[in-house]
Amino acid sequence: MKRIICFLVMLIPLFLMGEEVSLENFLEKFHDNYPEISTLKINFVQTKHSPMFLEPIQAGGSFYYMQTDNGTPLLRWEYAPPYEGWGMIKDNTYYAYTRKLNQLEVYSFEQYRHYQELLGALDFSEETIKELVEERYSLEIVEKEDRFQMLIQSREEQPAFAAIHLYFQKDGLEPVQMTYYEDTEEYVSFRFQEKKVNPELTEDLFELQVPENTTIVSEEEIQRMLQ
Repeated sequence: MKRIICFLVMLIPLFLMGEEVSLENFLEKFHDNYPEISTLKINFVQTKHSPMFLEPIQAGGSFYYMQTDNGTPLLRWEYAPPYEGWGMIKDNTYYAYTRKLNQLEVYSFEQYRHYQELLGALDFSEETIKELVEERYSLEIVEKEDRFQMLIQSREEQPAFAAIHLYFQKDGLEPVQMTYYEDTEEYVSFRFQEKKVNPELTEDLFELQVPENTTIVSEEEIQRMLQ
């Protein structure tokens, strides 16, 4: 579930074939089509690739984003059966619930600060993205025959992810896919289906509601289990 937050991923030379586009020009075109983004709803199909799997695992779901009046970004995503569950970010804490196990994992969001930074850039404001790129990430935008591709890579020595690739249709700059690379062999692709920009959402959607008799597992307990 953690892979969905990053609503945003391996710089391979082959992907760089194409004409490079400046960030300023891309954002100008983007805002011509989407003047202001305060809320989002995106239905997606997620495909997880890993050497540990005999074949890729696919799951469907929905992603919700909202920028509050005070500028706080809110994020929630939900998975459909058979992988039913949800995740959210609230009060600097990351929550991931699995219905099959009736289990809620709770993480300190400090460990995932890069998610918060990327999440804050979902409004695609030039100021926010420039600040993000200057401080922590390299960013390249390549124009292909039928699409634009945004390539994001961390500047940190021990990055939380290898790279993010975002794909936009050339006409209208509609986002169509995101690929999150944890490393060279493990990655998650999100194919975006129905998308709604600025739908009517309320903060109630992002309230933490834990089902009865849920087992709550802390970050420390998870780390002990993985040792």
